[in-house]
Amino acid sequence: MAGDSLRTGATIILPHEGNLFQEKVPAVVLVGNAFGKLFGSTQVMELGNVENPLALTNTLNVGLVADALIDYVLSLTGYEKVRSVNVAVGETNDGWLSAPSSAWPTLAPPSPTTAATTPSPTPPLPSSA
Repeated sequence: MAGDSLRTGATIILPHEGNLFQEKVPAVVLVGNAFGKLFGSTQVMELGNVENPLALTNTLNVGLVADALIDYVLSLTGYEKVRSVNVAVGETNDGWLSAPSSAWPTLAPPSPTTAATTPSPTPPLPSSA
């Protein structure tokens, strides 16, 4: 994405063209400075492989990109019986690319999760007599 004040996006890495779930790729997690986030890294460290595409995006889009990768993976032929999907999404701070603004650089409008996490007005408590 690019514009007058917004420059952000996502990079998707496909380790090979086959079915990654059936033909897993050996992998390791190496922490350089422990400042960034790596969604899905625990399973990679535990099993020593990746079974889905990998992604890199900015801080505020890690969850959105993970959701999109999960949707993508579950739509693939051969994944009909897959019961669990572990995608890995790395975060990079690209805040210096975008002009400061009240609109943070995200790839999509707010999700339904936003509505679910917005507090409802608290009803008044009944007064005791």
